[in-house]
Amino acid sequence: MIVYPKQIDGLEPSPADDGFLIYFQDTDRVHYLNHIATLVLLLCDGKNSNEDIPKLLQQQYDLPEAPIDDVDALLNQFVDEGLIVLNVTTSA
Repeated sequence: MIVYPKQIDGLEPSPADDGFLIYFQDTDRVHYLNHIATLVLLLCDGKNSNEDIPKLLQQQYDLPEAPIDDVDALLNQFVDEGLIVLNVTTSA
């Protein structure tokens, strides 16, 4: 199963000390994201899959291995917080 995470409409990360903030006026809730979490969120464009994002981070930061488990955990947290939706496809 391949998942294509996509940010919800209207997210506008604002720069803050050591990261970014996302404010939901409807719920009066603020999300603080560090730089890596913000990059992962930006990669959630509906075109990059859950398999692509760890590989892109590996390339960007010259990591010895793709951070698959960390990205999966972060994507799950983003879903729980209402920042992204997951478009699921199954390979035929």
